[in-house]
Amino acid sequence: MVYKQREFHEAAPAMNDESPPLARLEIAVSDALGVAGDVDAANVKVVAEGSVISLTGTVLYPQEALRAGEVAAAILGVTEVRNAIEALEPQPSRGL
Repeated sequence: MVYKQREFHEAAPAMNDESPPLARLEIAVSDALGVAGDVDAANVKVVAEGSVISLTGTVLYPQEALRAGEVAAAILGVTEVRNAIEALEPQPSRGL
């Protein structure tokens, strides 16, 4: 195999960071929500704006929405959580 030096006819292409800081924070929160056993976060969207995390989407019960906010707030680097997750059902009743 012959190695050829790269040639660019103009400026060399800029290399982008594959995981910029905001994406890293979003990934960390999403990962934490994914492994939290008491939150079904399949329909939850996580967006980072600086160190502020916005949660939107739906969960089945209100306590899942509250727990999702707690999980997001526990991530290193998160300073505020804006939790706009909606619950589809009221609080589940306890079995007798």
